Amino acid sequence: MNAADAYPRTAEPAVLRRIRLVASSLLVVWGTAWGLFALLVGLSGLASWYPLLFIATLAALVLATLVRPRVGGILLILGGMFAAEFFDDRFTTLVLALPAVVLGVVHVLVGVMRPTEAR
Repeated sequence: MNAADAYPRTAEPAVLRRIRLVASSLLVVWGTAWGLFALLVGLSGLASWYPLLFIATLAALVLATLVRPRVGGILLILGGMFAAEFFDDRFTTLVLALPAVVLGVVHVLVGVMRPTEAR
């Protein structure tokens, strides 16, 4: 008897795994696009350290969501709501805040439905 037999892992359903993979991929694409945008704004000289703060916060949100989907999803929802309130522009709300909230909700749901390992 090996250690794997003593502690069997529950199988994650294929549909849930695909949803998690698509949501994580979209999250990485969304974070990369906004990170590059902030980097280009910083290189253009319009702002000093603000783009670096934005990139660091965005990277922390993406990594937290990839590691802990429920916690990261909640942080994405809160960050999206803050961005919608802070940036008083409909376009920014549509392309920055709305994807954060939607991806946050998906990651929270995936995190809740994800099977836990047997202990």
